[in-house]
Amino acid sequence: MAAPSLATEGISSGASLYNLSMTYWIHVAHSIDRVTLHRDRCSEVPSTQTSTDYWGGGWYDYPDKERALAAMEQAGPTDQRRCPLCKP
Repeated sequence: MAAPSLATEGISSGASLYNLSMTYWIHVAHSIDRVTLHRDRCSEVPSTQTSTDYWGGGWYDYPDKERALAAMEQAGPTDQRRCPLCKP
């Protein structure tokens, strides 16, 4: 018996193929005690690599939403937000 394939069984989690490849970004800004979650194509996500430091914060990408949310929890800032533009 052959192993079930994605084409015959479908995606078990119910997510679309688009959602499986989505990258999420978090912007950590320690100077204002805030961390914000963004989707990959949000206009606020910089298109080029920017410099980061502790107080200025930085941009960090994650392959899925669960990892990004876990990173937000561990980042330290108390104000955790979701971007109002891309609504992740």
